[in-house]
Amino acid sequence: KAGSKTETEQYNVGHRNTTAADAPMKIRTSIDVVSKRWTSKTIESGVFRSTESSTGQIVESTFSDVLFETTSCTPKSGTINGKVMDSSEQTIQKYLITFGADSDSGVTIAYNDGTPEDFPAAEDYSEGCSYAKWSKRSQ
Repeated sequence: KAGSKTETEQYNVGHRNTTAADAPMKIRTSIDVVSKRWTSKTIESGVFRSTESSTGQIVESTFSDVLFETTSCTPKSGTINGKVMDSSEQTIQKYLITFGADSDSGVTIAYNDGTPEDFPAAEDYSEGCSYAKWSKRSQ
Protein backbone atom coordinates (compact mmCIF):
# COMPACT_ATOMS: atom_id res chain seq x y z
CA LYS A 1 0.00 0.00 0.00
CA ALA A 2 1.44 3.36 -0.96
CA GLY A 3 3.03 5.25 1.93
CA SER A 4 3.15 2.24 4.24
CA LYS A 5 6.31 1.08 5.94
CA THR A 6 7.43 -2.24 7.29
CA GLU A 7 8.70 -2.64 10.82
CA THR A 8 10.59 -5.68 11.97
CA GLU A 9 10.87 -6.91 15.52
CA GLN A 10 13.31 -9.61 16.46
CA TYR A 11 13.20 -11.78 19.56
CA ASN A 12 14.20 -15.22 20.73
CA VAL A 13 11.90 -17.77 22.27
CA GLY A 14 13.33 -20.66 24.22
CA HIS A 15 11.57 -23.75 25.50
CA ARG A 16 12.60 -26.54 27.83
CA ASN A 17 10.86 -29.75 26.79
CA THR A 18 10.53 -32.71 29.14
CA THR A 19 8.43 -35.77 29.77
CA ALA A 20 6.87 -36.40 33.16
CA ALA A 21 9.00 -38.71 35.31
CA ASP A 22 5.91 -40.69 36.34
CA ALA A 23 4.39 -40.73 32.81
CA PRO A 24 7.11 -41.17 30.15
CA MET A 25 6.13 -41.27 26.50
CA LYS A 26 5.26 -44.84 25.51
CA ILE A 27 5.48 -45.19 21.71
CA ARG A 28 4.79 -48.35 19.69
CA THR A 29 6.19 -48.55 16.14
CA SER A 30 5.12 -51.06 13.49
CA ILE A 31 7.69 -51.69 10.75
CA ASP A 32 7.23 -53.53 7.47
CA VAL A 33 9.76 -56.39 7.52
CA VAL A 34 10.43 -56.22 3.78
CA SER A 35 10.84 -52.46 3.22
CA LYS A 36 12.05 -51.76 6.76
CA ARG A 37 9.83 -48.69 6.73
CA TRP A 38 7.45 -47.91 9.54
CA THR A 39 3.76 -48.33 8.79
CA SER A 40 2.36 -46.84 11.99
CA LYS A 41 3.43 -45.23 15.24
CA THR A 42 1.19 -44.94 18.27
CA ILE A 43 1.87 -42.67 21.20
CA GLU A 44 0.08 -44.96 23.62
CA SER A 45 0.52 -42.77 26.68
CA GLY A 46 2.71 -40.15 28.24
CA VAL A 47 2.90 -36.56 29.37
CA PHE A 48 4.93 -33.95 27.49
CA ARG A 49 5.74 -30.56 29.08
CA SER A 50 7.09 -27.49 27.33
CA THR A 51 8.17 -24.54 29.49
CA GLU A 52 8.77 -21.14 27.86
CA SER A 53 12.04 -19.74 29.22
CA SER A 54 11.25 -16.05 29.62
CA THR A 55 7.75 -16.29 31.18
CA GLY A 56 7.81 -19.76 32.71
CA GLN A 57 4.46 -20.54 31.04
CA ILE A 58 3.95 -24.30 30.70
CA VAL A 59 2.02 -26.34 28.16
CA GLU A 60 1.37 -29.88 29.39
CA SER A 61 -0.03 -32.47 26.96
CA THR A 62 -1.24 -35.94 27.92
CA PHE A 63 -1.32 -38.35 24.99
CA SER A 64 -3.71 -41.28 24.68
CA ASP A 65 -3.45 -43.75 21.76
CA VAL A 66 -2.46 -41.12 19.16
CA LEU A 67 -2.04 -43.18 15.97
CA PHE A 68 0.11 -41.96 13.05
CA GLU A 69 0.23 -43.77 9.72
CA THR A 70 2.60 -43.08 6.81
CA THR A 71 -0.35 -42.08 4.63
CA SER A 72 -1.10 -38.89 6.57
CA CYS A 73 0.60 -36.08 8.49
CA THR A 74 -2.33 -35.98 10.89
CA PRO A 75 -2.95 -38.74 13.42
CA LYS A 76 -5.85 -41.07 12.53
CA SER A 77 -7.18 -41.48 16.06
CA GLY A 78 -6.52 -40.74 19.71
CA THR A 79 -6.55 -37.70 21.95
CA ILE A 80 -4.27 -35.07 23.44
CA ASN A 81 -5.64 -33.63 26.66
CA GLY A 82 -3.75 -30.57 27.75
CA LYS A 83 -3.50 -27.42 29.74
CA VAL A 84 -1.66 -24.13 29.61
CA MET A 85 -0.33 -22.99 33.00
CA ASP A 86 1.41 -19.93 34.35
CA SER A 87 4.80 -20.16 36.05
CA SER A 88 3.17 -21.11 39.38
CA GLU A 89 1.38 -23.99 37.57
CA GLN A 90 -2.06 -22.41 37.87
CA THR A 91 -4.20 -23.48 34.88
CA ILE A 92 -4.93 -20.68 32.41
CA GLN A 93 -6.69 -22.79 29.79
CA LYS A 94 -7.50 -26.45 29.09
CA TYR A 95 -7.87 -28.14 25.71
CA LEU A 96 -8.80 -31.50 24.25
CA ILE A 97 -7.71 -32.43 20.72
CA THR A 98 -9.51 -35.43 19.21
CA PHE A 99 -8.17 -37.16 16.09
CA GLY A 100 -10.54 -39.20 13.93
CA ALA A 101 -13.38 -36.88 14.91
CA ASP A 102 -16.54 -36.41 12.88
CA SER A 103 -15.56 -33.02 11.44
CA ASP A 104 -14.40 -31.55 8.12
CA SER A 105 -10.71 -32.05 8.94
CA GLY A 106 -11.16 -35.15 11.10
CA VAL A 107 -9.70 -33.22 14.04
CA THR A 108 -11.49 -31.22 16.72
CA ILE A 109 -10.35 -29.05 19.60
CA ALA A 110 -12.42 -28.12 22.65
CA TYR A 111 -11.27 -25.40 25.03
CA ASN A 112 -12.12 -25.43 28.74
CA ASP A 113 -14.57 -28.35 28.41
CA GLY A 114 -16.48 -26.45 25.73
CA THR A 115 -17.99 -27.61 22.45
CA PRO A 116 -15.49 -29.24 20.07
CA GLU A 117 -14.65 -27.15 16.99
CA ASP A 118 -13.17 -28.30 13.69
CA PHE A 119 -9.40 -27.90 13.76
CA PRO A 120 -7.31 -27.62 10.55
CA ALA A 121 -5.13 -30.65 9.93
CA ALA A 122 -1.42 -30.69 9.04
CA GLU A 123 -2.29 -31.53 5.42
CA ASP A 124 -3.91 -28.10 5.19
CA TYR A 125 -0.50 -26.48 5.71
CA SER A 126 2.07 -28.71 4.04
CA GLU A 127 2.61 -30.65 0.86
CA GLY A 128 3.84 -33.83 2.48
CA CYS A 129 5.26 -35.52 5.52
CA SER A 130 9.01 -35.90 5.54
CA TYR A 131 8.78 -38.32 8.48
CA ALA A 132 6.70 -40.71 6.35
CA LYS A 133 9.87 -41.55 4.46
CA TRP A 134 11.86 -42.51 7.55
CA SER A 135 13.08 -46.08 7.60
CA LYS A 136 15.12 -48.28 9.89
CA ARG A 137 18.74 -48.42 8.85
CA SER A 138 20.08 -51.79 7.83
CA GLN A 139 22.58 -53.18 10.32
